[in-house]
Amino acid sequence: MHTKYSIKKLVILEIISLLVVGLINPNVTSILEIDAADGVWTDNFENDDDVNLTDCHIENDAIVLNKGTNKITYDFTDGKSHEAYSYVTPFFFQLYPPDFHIRREYKLQEFTGEIYKIKYKDLIPIYYSRSSTWLKRYVVHHFRFNLDAKAEDIGNLIVNWSGKATDDNQIKLFYWKYFYENKGFGFWIPLNYTQSQGSYIDFSATIPKDNIERSLSKDNFLDICVVANPKSTTCTLYTDYVEIISEIEEGYKIGYGTARVKEPIDPKTISNVDSFYWELLTWEDYERGGATVKYHVLYENETGECVLVEDEYLEGNEEGLTDPPIYLNYILYDKLKIMANLSTNTFLVTPKIFSWAVTWQTDINKWQDLFNYTFRIDEKNNVRILDGTVSLRPVSNGWPLLHQNPQNTRSTEGKGPEGDDFNWFSIIGDEKDEEILNPVIRDGVLYTSYLTSTKLYYIPDISVIRDEEWQTPNYDKDFGNDKWLVSSPAITEDYIIIATGKADIEGTSNYVIALDRTDFTEKWKFVYNGDLCYYSSPVVYNDKVFVTSWSGDPDFLQSNKNNKVIALDLSSGSQLWEYDLPAGSFSTPAVYKNTVFVGCNKRYGDSLFAIDAESGDYLWSNPVGAIGRTSPVIYNDTVFIVSKGLLKIKVIALSAVNGNVLWTKIVCYSIFASADSTPAVFDDVVYLASPNGWVFALDVEDGNEIWSKKVYLNRWFDFLVTSPTYADGVVYIGTPAGTFYAIDASDGKKKWDFQTFDLENPFNTPPIVTSPVVSNGLVFFGDNNGYLYSIGSYQESDKDMEGSIISSPIYLPSGYLWNRFYANYNISYQGSNIIFSLLDEDKNFIKEINNGGNISLENEVIRLSAYLYAENVSVNPELFDWSVTFSSKG
Repeated sequence: MHTKYSIKKLVILEIISLLVVGLINPNVTSILEIDAADGVWTDNFENDDDVNLTDCHIENDAIVLNKGTNKITYDFTDGKSHEAYSYVTPFFFQLYPPDFHIRREYKLQEFTGEIYKIKYKDLIPIYYSRSSTWLKRYVVHHFRFNLDAKAEDIGNLIVNWSGKATDDNQIKLFYWKYFYENKGFGFWIPLNYTQSQGSYIDFSATIPKDNIERSLSKDNFLDICVVANPKSTTCTLYTDYVEIISEIEEGYKIGYGTARVKEPIDPKTISNVDSFYWELLTWEDYERGGATVKYHVLYENETGECVLVEDEYLEGNEEGLTDPPIYLNYILYDKLKIMANLSTNTFLVTPKIFSWAVTWQTDINKWQDLFNYTFRIDEKNNVRILDGTVSLRPVSNGWPLLHQNPQNTRSTEGKGPEGDDFNWFSIIGDEKDEEILNPVIRDGVLYTSYLTSTKLYYIPDISVIRDEEWQTPNYDKDFGNDKWLVSSPAITEDYIIIATGKADIEGTSNYVIALDRTDFTEKWKFVYNGDLCYYSSPVVYNDKVFVTSWSGDPDFLQSNKNNKVIALDLSSGSQLWEYDLPAGSFSTPAVYKNTVFVGCNKRYGDSLFAIDAESGDYLWSNPVGAIGRTSPVIYNDTVFIVSKGLLKIKVIALSAVNGNVLWTKIVCYSIFASADSTPAVFDDVVYLASPNGWVFALDVEDGNEIWSKKVYLNRWFDFLVTSPTYADGVVYIGTPAGTFYAIDASDGKKKWDFQTFDLENPFNTPPIVTSPVVSNGLVFFGDNNGYLYSIGSYQESDKDMEGSIISSPIYLPSGYLWNRFYANYNISYQGSNIIFSLLDEDKNFIKEINNGGNISLENEVIRLSAYLYAENVSVNPELFDWSVTFSSKG
């Protein structure tokens, strides 16, 4: 019998300053985390109290390089995706945009040597040339420079061109400038003019910084034209060299920065032991596009100087360590320091160090892991580690909330359809032409309704086989509701939570109701004492229901009352707290780490709020712009929100801790569109859709675009308002044109599409009005014609749960032998089990082993493995700690 012992706790010493002699100075603040019992030292860089920084600083809890100014030259030698073209024309019309010209231009090629001719300013000029004809008298050389920086980071641009023209009357230099910020129509703006008359010239002009934003295309190209017109009938234009110089570009300093631990890490003092052995060094960082970090381990020599640990004890240390974790088992020094060299070769990107950690074992005769951290785990599959306990991660094949989970990530690790196989459709409502609400799914039952319905509709088994007409029946439940359903319910293990949203100019009181999942009987009903309306879907988190409201009065002058976020008790429906918002909220809240994140439709002033989930107390807010029906999305302590500013729809990333803005990206320009589409996020990528029909994949760290794809050409006021969904490497999105897309999440390429239909009108393709829901190999979506579609092939989920963990390598100390294996775990539930095994360093199976078993191996390095099994989540096994003991050879 194995039970969880009560004394195992995470001992985190939040010290003020750890000195070498172990004293504490009460006048200095530190945020080091040290677990003396578990042998862990880590710094998450909430401040710089414990690290010395040179040419770098801490920003948003990460070490980054300092910023400065850089002079950047763009030419055809820099390896960027610049382009060059030439053409002749009867006249140079300054309203023709670059895209119009390019389709008719000759593109200079690298393999023919044409690009080479304009790469360098040669002592003996090598030219690219083009001659006019008597019909097409003007000669144009068109250059497109890819400026890999945001417009606001670019200073004045100097355009330099070297070459000549023969028989020319005039050479003019132009750049393209858009009339509006939305990058529509524009004009070729003249910069300078001169005359060559066959002589080699250096031609220069400046584009002011204020014009840069409207000079760059959507894909960040700057278009330059050199135009020659003849004296009489023909002329020839020669280009030797062309470049763009940014006088000042604000960005990260190109070069190096250094970070170093201030005080040595001293396990004997920290853990109060006479002997120990070092275990590993690990870190979390960000490297991309020329930004790198190399780590070194230092020790204090006899003179007190910090020097590198020799490669004899730590291979690769002198050159720099790059792949964590780094095993320190052979290091004999008692005190160590960590040092990191940060570098970048582009001002656009800095490396970031989010944390670093060192571990050690406090007993020379034993290796142990208390599972307070994941540092000593090399691999885990389908398990979770919470509060020092390893257990199986519950399998979720459903979509129980509007945006899948309380964090609103709109992503699932389950599988979607493998192709565009049409499974079935179901007509929701008493008659056709009903706008379907977003479906939700739990345990194979799909729930939905249609806009302004008073009934709940459901399909009791999503695996139902279609009939000969490819149609499947649905059922409705009239639960005595006299209000409108305008948003999706939330489905828990026991309840269906519905919030009604009837609006009335004279005001009306709506309610939140909980129905029993088995028989649809009413369990409780919450009615607010006053007129309000719920347009958002409820969210359930830790036995609480969260929902936002607005007044329900369409009269704009009366819309500033009863704008709230309300918390209810899940079991009783009683109100726990409410918080007043400055404007109506149509946005489904997100909940993460006991914080509720909620948006409201406030254009000027605070519109995104963080509220304590337990007390309803205000934590922080930010004026991000008007938030429509889009919802906050939480991922890795970052909040992503789409909002409407003046003429702009933008996505903003903020710190979930304090609301500081991390980055912003404009996704479209529009007067009439609102912020309605919620992003999806998975594996460090944000997927979002713009009202004008683009789908974007952005890096969660900096908002840099990974890819973009146009899926819909908006017509007048028909904006794309549905949200994307991620599942198994595919992004799904539906459009107002009735086309449903499956997009490869890695590169944005279309995998397949599907078109909606109307049985009564074969020429009609109804708009898709719901966001995709993925479950058991199927994807579901609905149109405004009352049709609910199922695409794919049903895959039965495995009710059994299984998972495993593998430890990091365990090194046998010199002079010792392997002794025994111990584990503290709980498999008292029938139908659960844990099987322990020993592996070699390369994870090859050696043998199974029981608790207390003798190891008896010749291997110098081993790993521990645990396989966990449960028939269902109610019998989840638990692993609390494991250890290996050593015995002395003597």
